[in-house]
Amino acid sequence: MAKVSRIVIVDNTPNNLDYFKELELDKKVFVISNRENKGIAYAQNQALKYLKEKGCEWALMFDQDSVANKTLEKAIEWLERENNSEKNAIVGLNYYDSRIDVYASLSSSPLDVEEVISSGSFVNIKICSILGGMKEHFFIDQVDNEYCYRVKKNGYSIVLLPFVCFDHQMGNIKKHSFFGSTFYTYNQKPIRTYYRARNLVLLSNEYPELLKRNKVSLRKDFFKIMFENQKMKKYYYYFKGIKDAKKMIKCVFKNEITI
Repeated sequence: MAKVSRIVIVDNTPNNLDYFKELELDKKVFVISNRENKGIAYAQNQALKYLKEKGCEWALMFDQDSVANKTLEKAIEWLERENNSEKNAIVGLNYYDSRIDVYASLSSSPLDVEEVISSGSFVNIKICSILGGMKEHFFIDQVDNEYCYRVKKNGYSIVLLPFVCFDHQMGNIKKHSFFGSTFYTYNQKPIRTYYRARNLVLLSNEYPELLKRNKVSLRKDFFKIMFENQKMKKYYYYFKGIKDAKKMIKCVFKNEITI
Protein backbone atom coordinates (compact mmCIF):
# COMPACT_ATOMS: atom_id res chain seq x y z
CA MET A 1 0.00 0.00 0.00
CA ALA A 2 1.26 3.46 -0.90
CA LYS A 3 2.23 5.64 2.02
CA VAL A 4 2.52 9.35 2.67
CA SER A 5 5.82 10.09 4.41
CA ARG A 6 5.15 13.67 5.50
CA ILE A 7 2.41 16.32 5.54
CA VAL A 8 3.29 20.01 5.37
CA ILE A 9 0.68 22.68 6.14
CA VAL A 10 1.59 26.23 5.20
CA ASP A 11 -0.70 28.71 6.95
CA ASN A 12 -0.78 32.10 5.23
CA THR A 13 -3.59 33.41 7.41
CA PRO A 14 -2.83 36.73 9.18
CA ASN A 15 -3.05 36.63 12.98
CA ASN A 16 -3.90 32.93 12.94
CA LEU A 17 -2.21 31.88 16.17
CA ASP A 18 -1.44 28.18 16.39
CA TYR A 19 -4.60 27.06 14.59
CA PHE A 20 -2.92 23.83 13.44
CA LYS A 21 -0.79 23.30 16.55
CA GLU A 22 -2.58 20.14 17.67
CA LEU A 23 -1.90 18.49 14.31
CA GLU A 24 1.83 18.71 14.99
CA LEU A 25 1.42 16.05 17.66
CA ASP A 26 1.58 13.68 14.70
CA LYS A 27 5.28 13.36 13.82
CA LYS A 28 4.44 13.24 10.12
CA VAL A 29 2.85 16.69 10.21
CA PHE A 30 4.89 19.89 9.96
CA VAL A 31 3.17 23.29 10.17
CA ILE A 32 4.63 26.54 8.83
CA SER A 33 2.79 29.57 10.24
CA ASN A 34 3.64 32.71 8.31
CA ARG A 35 1.31 35.00 10.33
CA GLU A 36 0.60 36.88 7.09
CA ASN A 37 -0.44 36.18 3.53
CA LYS A 38 2.81 35.82 1.61
CA GLY A 39 1.17 34.35 -1.47
CA ILE A 40 0.71 30.83 -2.76
CA ALA A 41 4.03 30.73 -4.63
CA TYR A 42 5.98 31.63 -1.48
CA ALA A 43 4.06 29.03 0.53
CA GLN A 44 4.66 26.33 -2.07
CA ASN A 45 8.38 27.08 -2.10
CA GLN A 46 8.48 26.82 1.69
CA ALA A 47 6.88 23.38 1.58
CA LEU A 48 9.05 22.18 -1.31
CA LYS A 49 12.24 23.32 0.44
CA TYR A 50 11.27 21.47 3.63
CA LEU A 51 10.40 18.28 1.77
CA LYS A 52 13.62 18.43 -0.25
CA GLU A 53 15.64 18.70 2.97
CA LYS A 54 13.81 15.59 4.25
CA GLY A 55 14.77 13.63 1.14
CA CYS A 56 11.29 13.49 -0.42
CA GLU A 57 11.01 13.08 -4.19
CA TRP A 58 7.43 14.23 -4.82
CA ALA A 59 5.10 16.78 -3.25
CA LEU A 60 1.35 16.54 -3.68
CA MET A 61 -0.13 20.05 -3.60
CA PHE A 62 -3.63 20.75 -2.30
CA ASP A 63 -5.38 24.11 -1.91
CA GLN A 64 -7.81 24.79 0.92
CA ASP A 65 -10.75 24.51 -1.52
CA SER A 66 -9.95 20.96 -2.65
CA VAL A 67 -11.23 17.75 -1.02
CA ALA A 68 -9.44 14.49 -1.78
CA ASN A 69 -11.11 11.07 -1.88
CA LYS A 70 -9.99 7.45 -1.60
CA THR A 71 -9.17 7.23 -5.33
CA LEU A 72 -6.01 9.14 -4.49
CA GLU A 73 -4.52 5.79 -3.51
CA LYS A 74 -4.63 4.67 -7.17
CA ALA A 75 -2.78 7.79 -8.27
CA ILE A 76 -0.02 7.25 -5.71
CA GLU A 77 0.31 3.62 -6.80
CA TRP A 78 0.58 4.73 -10.45
CA LEU A 79 3.28 7.22 -9.48
CA GLU A 80 5.29 4.52 -7.71
CA ARG A 81 4.78 1.92 -10.44
CA GLU A 82 4.82 3.66 -13.82
CA ASN A 83 6.11 7.20 -13.46
CA ASN A 84 9.27 8.40 -15.20
CA SER A 85 10.79 10.61 -12.51
CA GLU A 86 13.54 11.89 -14.83
CA LYS A 87 11.06 13.17 -17.39
CA ASN A 88 7.80 13.97 -15.62
CA ALA A 89 7.95 17.28 -13.77
CA ILE A 90 4.26 17.29 -12.82
CA VAL A 91 1.69 14.52 -12.50
CA GLY A 92 -1.76 16.07 -12.21
CA LEU A 93 -4.89 14.44 -10.83
CA ASN A 94 -8.31 14.48 -12.44
CA TYR A 95 -10.92 16.43 -10.50
CA TYR A 96 -14.64 17.06 -10.50
CA ASP A 97 -16.46 20.34 -9.90
CA SER A 98 -19.85 19.26 -8.56
CA ARG A 99 -21.42 22.71 -8.98
CA ILE A 100 -21.10 22.79 -12.76
CA ASP A 101 -20.76 19.04 -13.38
CA VAL A 102 -17.34 19.37 -15.04
CA TYR A 103 -14.33 17.04 -14.97
CA ALA A 104 -10.75 18.11 -15.68
CA SER A 105 -10.52 15.18 -18.11
CA LEU A 106 -12.84 12.51 -19.52
CA SER A 107 -9.97 10.33 -20.71
CA SER A 108 -9.64 6.79 -19.36
CA SER A 109 -5.84 6.82 -19.67
CA PRO A 110 -3.00 9.18 -18.70
CA LEU A 111 -2.56 12.19 -20.99
CA ASP A 112 0.43 14.33 -21.87
CA VAL A 113 -0.90 17.87 -21.36
CA GLU A 114 0.31 21.47 -21.49
CA GLU A 115 -1.10 22.65 -18.15
CA VAL A 116 -2.68 21.43 -14.93
CA ILE A 117 -3.80 23.38 -11.88
CA SER A 118 -1.44 23.26 -8.91
CA SER A 119 -4.03 21.79 -6.54
CA GLY A 120 -4.04 18.03 -6.89
CA SER A 121 -0.66 17.92 -8.63
CA PHE A 122 2.38 15.85 -7.78
CA VAL A 123 5.41 18.11 -8.20
CA ASN A 124 8.77 16.50 -8.90
CA ILE A 125 10.88 18.21 -6.23
CA LYS A 126 14.23 17.62 -7.94
CA ILE A 127 13.08 19.07 -11.27
CA CYS A 128 11.33 21.97 -9.54
CA SER A 129 14.57 22.81 -7.75
CA ILE A 130 16.49 22.70 -11.03
CA LEU A 131 13.98 25.09 -12.59
CA GLY A 132 14.20 27.53 -9.69
CA GLY A 133 10.92 26.83 -7.87
CA MET A 134 7.72 28.84 -8.11
CA LYS A 135 8.01 32.51 -9.06
CA GLU A 136 7.05 34.41 -5.94
CA HIS A 137 6.48 37.80 -7.57
CA PHE A 138 3.30 36.34 -9.10
CA PHE A 139 1.93 35.90 -5.54
CA ILE A 140 -1.32 34.20 -6.70
CA ASP A 141 -3.02 33.56 -10.05
CA GLN A 142 -0.96 32.26 -12.98
CA VAL A 143 1.61 30.75 -10.60
CA ASP A 144 0.72 27.25 -11.76
CA ASN A 145 0.33 28.27 -15.42
CA GLU A 146 3.74 29.94 -15.44
CA TYR A 147 5.42 26.91 -13.88
CA CYS A 148 3.72 24.54 -16.31
CA TYR A 149 4.91 26.63 -19.25
CA ARG A 150 8.47 26.72 -17.84
CA VAL A 151 8.37 22.94 -17.38
CA LYS A 152 7.38 22.32 -21.01
CA LYS A 153 9.81 24.92 -22.33
CA ASN A 154 12.66 23.07 -20.62
CA GLY A 155 11.73 19.74 -22.17
CA TYR A 156 9.96 18.06 -19.27
CA SER A 157 6.52 16.45 -19.33
CA ILE A 158 3.21 17.05 -17.57
CA VAL A 159 0.93 14.04 -17.15
CA LEU A 160 -2.76 14.18 -16.24
CA LEU A 161 -4.07 10.96 -14.69
CA PRO A 162 -7.64 9.78 -15.35
CA PHE A 163 -8.44 8.98 -11.71
CA VAL A 164 -10.96 11.43 -10.22
CA CYS A 165 -9.17 11.95 -6.93
CA PHE A 166 -10.67 15.16 -5.59
CA ASP A 167 -13.45 17.70 -5.75
CA HIS A 168 -12.26 21.18 -6.59
CA GLN A 169 -14.22 24.42 -6.58
CA MET A 170 -13.03 27.81 -7.74
CA GLY A 171 -14.89 30.83 -6.43
CA ASN A 172 -18.65 31.08 -6.71
CA ILE A 173 -19.20 29.84 -10.26
CA LYS A 174 -22.28 31.02 -12.14
CA LYS A 175 -23.47 30.11 -15.61
CA HIS A 176 -24.47 32.84 -18.08
CA SER A 177 -25.90 33.02 -21.59
CA PHE A 178 -25.25 35.91 -23.94
CA PHE A 179 -26.53 35.95 -27.55
CA GLY A 180 -26.50 32.16 -27.73
CA SER A 181 -23.09 31.74 -26.08
CA THR A 182 -22.64 30.11 -22.67
CA PHE A 183 -19.86 31.04 -20.28
CA TYR A 184 -19.03 30.94 -16.57
CA THR A 185 -17.98 33.62 -14.10
CA TYR A 186 -16.06 32.79 -10.92
CA ASN A 187 -17.26 35.71 -8.78
CA GLN A 188 -14.11 35.78 -6.69
CA LYS A 189 -13.01 38.66 -4.49
CA PRO A 190 -12.06 41.89 -6.33
CA ILE A 191 -8.40 41.50 -5.37
CA ARG A 192 -8.24 38.33 -7.48
CA THR A 193 -9.25 40.43 -10.48
CA TYR A 194 -6.20 42.57 -9.75
CA TYR A 195 -3.76 39.67 -9.59
CA ARG A 196 -5.14 37.91 -12.63
CA ALA A 197 -4.90 41.05 -14.81
CA ARG A 198 -1.50 41.98 -13.43
CA ASN A 199 -0.05 38.51 -13.82
CA LEU A 200 -1.32 37.97 -17.35
CA VAL A 201 0.65 41.08 -18.33
CA LEU A 202 3.73 39.89 -16.40
CA LEU A 203 3.45 36.46 -17.99
CA SER A 204 3.29 38.02 -21.46
CA ASN A 205 6.42 40.01 -20.70
CA GLU A 206 8.36 36.97 -19.55
CA TYR A 207 7.04 34.78 -22.38
CA PRO A 208 6.27 37.00 -25.41
CA GLU A 209 5.00 33.96 -27.31
CA LEU A 210 2.01 33.95 -24.92
CA LEU A 211 1.08 37.58 -25.62
CA LYS A 212 -1.69 36.83 -28.13
CA ARG A 213 -3.32 34.21 -25.92
CA ASN A 214 -3.12 36.39 -22.82
CA LYS A 215 -4.62 39.38 -24.62
CA VAL A 216 -7.64 37.23 -25.44
CA SER A 217 -7.88 36.19 -21.78
CA LEU A 218 -7.75 39.81 -20.64
CA ARG A 219 -10.53 40.79 -23.05
CA LYS A 220 -12.69 37.91 -21.83
CA ASP A 221 -12.09 38.91 -18.22
CA PHE A 222 -13.09 42.51 -18.99
CA PHE A 223 -16.33 41.26 -20.55
CA LYS A 224 -17.18 38.83 -17.75
CA ILE A 225 -16.87 41.47 -15.03
CA MET A 226 -20.09 42.97 -16.40
CA PHE A 227 -21.92 39.86 -15.19
CA GLU A 228 -20.39 39.77 -11.69
CA ASN A 229 -21.08 41.60 -8.45
CA GLN A 230 -18.93 44.54 -7.30
CA LYS A 231 -18.40 45.50 -10.94
CA MET A 232 -16.92 48.97 -10.38
CA LYS A 233 -14.48 47.76 -7.76
CA LYS A 234 -13.37 44.89 -10.00
CA TYR A 235 -12.89 47.19 -12.98
CA TYR A 236 -10.79 49.43 -10.75
CA TYR A 237 -8.61 46.49 -9.75
CA TYR A 238 -8.50 45.23 -13.34
CA PHE A 239 -6.95 48.45 -14.63
CA LYS A 240 -4.78 48.86 -11.53
CA GLY A 241 -3.38 45.37 -12.11
CA ILE A 242 -2.41 46.20 -15.69
CA LYS A 243 -0.89 49.52 -14.61
CA ASP A 244 1.11 47.97 -11.76
CA ALA A 245 2.38 45.19 -14.04
CA LYS A 246 3.84 47.78 -16.40
CA LYS A 247 5.57 49.46 -13.45
CA MET A 248 6.96 46.14 -12.25
CA ILE A 249 8.33 45.28 -15.69
CA LYS A 250 10.45 48.44 -15.55
CA CYS A 251 11.90 47.36 -12.20
CA VAL A 252 13.39 44.02 -13.27
CA PHE A 253 16.75 43.45 -11.57
CA LYS A 254 18.67 40.18 -11.49
CA ASN A 255 15.64 38.23 -12.70
CA GLU A 256 13.54 39.42 -9.76
CA ILE A 257 10.64 41.85 -10.03
CA THR A 258 10.21 44.32 -7.22
CA ILE A 259 7.66 47.03 -6.60
